[in-house]
Amino acid sequence: MHVTHFLKTRELSGEDTFCLQIGAMDGTTTDHMHRYLTRLDWRALLVEPVPEYFTQLQKTYAARPNVRLANVVVAGHSGQVPFYSVDPAAMEAGLVPPWGRGASSLYPDRTALGWADVKPHVRRQMLPCLTLPDLLDQYGVSKIDVLQIDAEGHDYQILKQLDFSKFSPFVINIEYVNLLPEEQDAVRNLLTANGYHHEKKGYDLVAAKRRSDSHES
Repeated sequence: MHVTHFLKTRELSGEDTFCLQIGAMDGTTTDHMHRYLTRLDWRALLVEPVPEYFTQLQKTYAARPNVRLANVVVAGHSGQVPFYSVDPAAMEAGLVPPWGRGASSLYPDRTALGWADVKPHVRRQMLPCLTLPDLLDQYGVSKIDVLQIDAEGHDYQILKQLDFSKFSPFVINIEYVNLLPEEQDAVRNLLTANGYHHEKKGYDLVAAKRRSDSHES
């Protein structure tokens, strides 16, 4: 069970589709949704907190008015929050491999940001943040068909903010590898309690269920 199977299924169905992607980076790197958002009339809200990557994300979807972008951190409160990422200059200088772009996180120690050879190149920025409910309210989102969360260790803290009585995504793909063991258990329990079948696939957990309702956005 891979998220691309469900994306292809959704494409073949021809149904109106809204995607929420948290942790979109530049919109192309290891991005399962890029080929669908650039070919189809799917609507989306893509969230990326790191300013440099958000600028690249804007360029990626400049010709897609149906794709909206938010330059915020999804956190446990709305306001500002410390956020950690590898300084792009360190990657340009070859001091950190290119994969450092994907290690940005609310946590300075859960990902490669905590590695001894990476730590000297990690920067701390105060960035704007919104809770998930505030984000959805601000952008008028009332339906989510595809939910992708790649938040480098903060993934469960985001998912648990989703109101499953209001939103019933067709498929959820959530990064799993950087969660604490108790959070991995909590993610599985939360998804099971809300009627989702789930399976670990690589670094992610993929969850899907048949939906009998729909929400417009």
